[in-house]
Amino acid sequence: MKIARSAGPSHSMPAPHPRTIACGVASLGPTLAGVDRLARLQLRAKRRGYVIRPRGVSPGLRELLDLTGLAEALGVEVVRQAEEREQGLGLEEERHPGDAPV
Repeated sequence: MKIARSAGPSHSMPAPHPRTIACGVASLGPTLAGVDRLARLQLRAKRRGYVIRPRGVSPGLRELLDLTGLAEALGVEVVRQAEEREQGLGLEEERHPGDAPV
């Protein structure tokens, strides 16, 4: 993924209704460097009135974005799995022959 650098800071206000750009990010690995590149790209786009919608996000990168708390801010939907619930174990008491029933 290549990010074009601007000649200087942009002082224009973002558009009232941002335009959306689909961006393929399949080449980004599940690393913090990949998260950083995607975050910087989204920031640059927002400053110019656009919103980046990442496409082809790998499961590893998706998980890392969720872990860092940036998934929603970067437009990546996180697929959550239902937690496995353990069967409730009944309370069992050891009884001795002379004990009264409870």
